[in-house]
Amino acid sequence: RGNVQMQQTVQPASMSAAHGPSSLRRKLYDLVEPNEAPTEQERKHVGEVDDFVIFANTFAFVVSTDEKIMASYPSLKPVFSVVEVATVILFTTEYILRLFVMGENDRFRGAAGLVKYIFSPFAIVDLASIVPFYIDLMTPEDDLPALQFIRLLRLIRIMMTGEYGGAFRDMSKAVTKNAPILITSGFAGVAVWLVVASLYYVTERNNPQTIWTFDKGDDPSFEEHPGNLALNNTQLFASIPDAMFFSLLNLFGEFPLISDHSTGGRFVAVFIAIIAVAIFGIPVGVLGDGFGDAITERMDALAA
Repeated sequence: RGNVQMQQTVQPASMSAAHGPSSLRRKLYDLVEPNEAPTEQERKHVGEVDDFVIFANTFAFVVSTDEKIMASYPSLKPVFSVVEVATVILFTTEYILRLFVMGENDRFRGAAGLVKYIFSPFAIVDLASIVPFYIDLMTPEDDLPALQFIRLLRLIRIMMTGEYGGAFRDMSKAVTKNAPILITSGFAGVAVWLVVASLYYVTERNNPQTIWTFDKGDDPSFEEHPGNLALNNTQLFASIPDAMFFSLLNLFGEFPLISDHSTGGRFVAVFIAIIAVAIFGIPVGVLGDGFGDAITERMDALAA
C-alpha cells in the first residue's frame, strides 16, 4: 500500500511545478504528446488518430507514384490531393503546437530548449515531411517529390514510449552492452567486403561475359562497338568500387551474375557463400544473447 501511495504522488518528469495539469498549454502538450497523456484512454485515442493520419498520408503517397494505377483510376487523383492537403495541414498545425507547448517538458524549457527541440531527430522528421509541400506550392515548375511518407518514422517514437517501450529499452541495452563486439564484427565485415571485391576485380575485370552493352532501343544512329569499353559498353567489374556492389549482393545471399563468372570468379562466389554465414552470424548471435540477458534482468527486477 505504501508503494502505491508513493507512485501516486510522483509527477511525470516532464511536468513542471509552474505549469500544472490544468493549464491550457499542459492540455495541448498532452494532446500532441499522447504518451504523456494523464490517462490511458486519452493516450489510446490520440495515438490511434495520429497513427491513422500517418498511414493514410503514406498510403496515398505510395499509390499515387504508380502511373498505371493512376491512369486506370483517374478519380483517385483528386481524392489523393485532398488527402495530401488535409494531412499536411494537420501535420503543420501539430508542428506549430509542439513548438508552443514543448516548454512543458523540462528538457526543452526556454529559448535554448526550443532550439534543442527543433534540431531533435523527430522534430526534423516532422519538419521535413511538410516543407517540400510548401516549396512545391511556391515553385510549381519544379518536380519536387513529396516527402510526407517519412512521417511514418514518428510511429517509432510512439512505440518507444508506449506499450512496446520495454522491448525497445531491452534492445537498446543489448546494443549498448555489446557495442565493442558489434563494432569489431562490423569492422571485420567491411574488411571482408573489400577483400572479396578485390578478388572479384582481379578475376573478372577482363571477363568478356561481364561486359554490359547498352541497349540501342529504337535509336537508328546507335552504333555497336562490341568489346570497346570506351564507347557504349561497360565492364561491371572494371574497378574495386564497381565490384563492391555485386560482392555486397553476394554477402546477402544473392548471386545475379554467377552464370557469367569465370572459373576464378566462381571460386570467389563460393568463398563468399561460406564466409557470409560467419560474418552475419556473429552480430546476430551477440544481439540475441544480449536481448535475452536484458529480458532476464527485467524479469528478475519485477520478481524482486
